[in-house]
Amino acid sequence: MREELETVKTRDQALAVVKRLVELAKQSQGEPALRYALLQLAQERAAAAGSLPLALDAIDQIAAVYDVDPWARKTAALTATLDAVRQARDPSVSGEATLAAAGTLVTEAVTADAYPAAREMMTLLITAAQRAKLAPLARDLAKREREIRRREEGFTAYESARAVLATEADHGAANLTAGRWLAFVKGRWDEALPLLAQGSDAALAQLAQQDLAAPTASEAQAELAGGWWKQCSAESGMDRAMAARRAVFWYDQALASLTGLPKIEADQNRLEALSIMGDPEAGKVAGAVEVGDVALATKGATLVGAGIGTPANLLDGVVSAYASQKCPCEWTIVLGKVYRLQEIRLHLYVPTTYSYHYGIATSSDGRKFVPLAERTSDRNAKFEQIRFEARPVVAIKVLGMASTRSKMFYATELEAHCIPPDVVAGR
Repeated sequence: MREELETVKTRDQALAVVKRLVELAKQSQGEPALRYALLQLAQERAAAAGSLPLALDAIDQIAAVYDVDPWARKTAALTATLDAVRQARDPSVSGEATLAAAGTLVTEAVTADAYPAAREMMTLLITAAQRAKLAPLARDLAKREREIRRREEGFTAYESARAVLATEADHGAANLTAGRWLAFVKGRWDEALPLLAQGSDAALAQLAQQDLAAPTASEAQAELAGGWWKQCSAESGMDRAMAARRAVFWYDQALASLTGLPKIEADQNRLEALSIMGDPEAGKVAGAVEVGDVALATKGATLVGAGIGTPANLLDGVVSAYASQKCPCEWTIVLGKVYRLQEIRLHLYVPTTYSYHYGIATSSDGRKFVPLAERTSDRNAKFEQIRFEARPVVAIKVLGMASTRSKMFYATELEAHCIPPDVVAGR
């Protein structure tokens, strides 16, 4: 192993050594000191090679067995990885991949209520975005940092309320504070509703009592959904989004049996609530900004459109399998929420004898589509890239107009980016 460590010259070799260290650690479970040393070295080497996911994997394995602070380690790994990415000359070191992994890491820290670590990570990411001259990303990260600070304040208030409830179970204000945290921040409605029902907010208490009754009649379900929809107007930020999520939950139950005008109204309210779920300030801002491909099933994207093969292949993040239809044809990709996009990439199956004529349109509300581009495919391109001025997008329509091969339109992947990958890679 020493020889392998001393002869590392390329990033691929460095990553191979990291994987070898992790494998040796798995084989050393009877020697805890050795196993710890191997995983510690794997963590350090992975970060130095610019691979945050591998570094985090090593940390998770350490934390599963040893008494360590995982969040302090993960923050240190992020620091080291960002330094390695900034200094790297190897094109395989991806700033985009690091920022995407870091965004997920921050979300995990917030979910675990590890707020000091989440704030420190956000500071690191904001600094990295500023150094890379990604001003829009830096602004959005700063906004997210402020939201994390507000959430931390809410967590402190929740803990204080829990302490009060330990001795005064019917304390109205404490029930409200604890219930709001569990409902509007954590989404743990089974725990939240009994607390809200005893809280000092009369309107919210009544709504929680209705919810606890678990109505089965569609009319009552729609009325309850309407109550949560009305509650949205009393909330702001993510609290508003969580109230909308509860409204959608009950609208989904009601719509299975509703008919006529009540169904139309419920459908419309549900669409509005879905919009708020994606963007709590719907109508006020131009969509969320994230690094990486947001048109993925794992990020909530869905696809409408038939065809040969599996249409879902367009949203799986790989280009090994295709979806196809006979021209003229179309697919509609509905994103998980409203994003502020700047680039769409379409991967087509393009052997030397294939050529396609296609169009792309976008929608900010899922109903009205605005044409974005109409092109003939480039046989030499890996991806068809459509760059445009930032716009809010929640749905993308792919139009297959013509094909030189049996009139069939073959596509293997669609990507949607808030920040173009080459901008991120250029740092």
